[in-house]
Amino acid sequence: MIRHWKTAIVAGWTGIALIALIALIALIALIALIALIALLALACGLVLGLAIASQPTP
Repeated sequence: MIRHWKTAIVAGWTGIALIALIALIALIALIALIALIALLALACGLVLGLAIASQPTP
């Protein structure tokens, strides 16, 4: 029997919580990156659309 089993349980749960926190931060960063790429694509589309719309009609 482990002598300090309470310490082992606390350390184990702390490790699990830390891994979950890191995974959550990584997920938030990934979502932010996807949103940034979508915003960049929207801006490019807006600029392209304005460039096409501002062409003089023949």
